[in-house]
Amino acid sequence: MNPVSLTKDFANILAKPVIATKVEAKVKLHKGLMFRNENPADLSDDKTLLTRQFGNVTEDNVFTFEYTLKPISQLVEMEDINLEEIKYFPFQAQISYTSLDGARLLRVITKKMEVSNDRKELESKADFKLISENAMQKGSQMAARGDFRGGQAIMKTYKQKMRQNINSEAQVADYKNFNNNLALCYQQINEV
Repeated sequence: MNPVSLTKDFANILAKPVIATKVEAKVKLHKGLMFRNENPADLSDDKTLLTRQFGNVTEDNVFTFEYTLKPISQLVEMEDINLEEIKYFPFQAQISYTSLDGARLLRVITKKMEVSNDRKELESKADFKLISENAMQKGSQMAARGDFRGGQAIMKTYKQKMRQNINSEAQVADYKNFNNNLALCYQQINEV
């Protein structure tokens, strides 16, 4: 948040209607994958289960996460995984929450993501708005845990990757917006 417009920002946040309370999200990855750049306290099951508490949420809340392949040394030891045969990786999100009428609910979303070896193609089709949201969240979370340099480094890394892979006017606009937000965030981290 920009300190100059703090009052306005809080007013805007409070104006958004809450759509659920006591929200908890769990994301389960395939055992050949693991989360990265996440708070270790939120991870379990050999870094394949991420659990995050949100409390109250509005329609503007965004939950992002990052994952990667486990180290090859670990994958080789898994006798039931053959990376040459895997065409899809399954993901599952379990979101438990209390609705506005007081009911306790669980939503489960399962999806299979196709494996690709064409990194350049994937980077060219990247959703810069989502990537910038993730970079800001990860950098801010790291800074909040006291890792200021790490927070700045992750945001800078994403900035460079985005700049190298701009392929559309929409990506240009999202990159510029991210760059503006990044400058404010860097300034706030430096002040701390």
